[in-house]
Amino acid sequence: QWDEIRPTDIPQNLIWKADQWIVLTRSHGEAVTSMPSKYLNGRYLWTALRNCRASDEMYFPTALSILGILQRGGNDKEVDDSSKGESCAGKEIRRRKITYCDWSMGAKNPVAYTLKDWKEVAEKARNEGCLFARKFVPQRGKMKSGSTGNGIISAREWVDTIVGIGGK
Repeated sequence: QWDEIRPTDIPQNLIWKADQWIVLTRSHGEAVTSMPSKYLNGRYLWTALRNCRASDEMYFPTALSILGILQRGGNDKEVDDSSKGESCAGKEIRRRKITYCDWSMGAKNPVAYTLKDWKEVAEKARNEGCLFARKFVPQRGKMKSGSTGNGIISAREWVDTIVGIGGK
């Protein structure tokens, strides 16, 4: 996925890939936004990633790596899903999945859910420690009683469901 990134733009050992959804601290967000003036000779990181696939999954972790915040341990050339422990990426990074997504079908895209699935998916997400879940699609045909009919749940319904699930 990063075969289009030239080593003269970003050394390969600094290239990282992660979920599209990440959470940054204020200090990390500020460091990333100040990158062009302090790193990369005034160039923007996106110019090095514009021709690669999954650039949205690479931008922030690669930026944090360039800044020295995200680091590989020991002689690791790559940290991937088989890497163990939350500390495998540096002292300031907590490496864990925050988006629940079911790739079990082996397809190019994750399993798609509808409104009728959301409570079950919310429970699975919560059980895995995730904050978000994807991939929901509008439900065709008859909607359940009380629904707006557009496949959207209210914030109140979401909160009530998550609170009901608890910290299982």
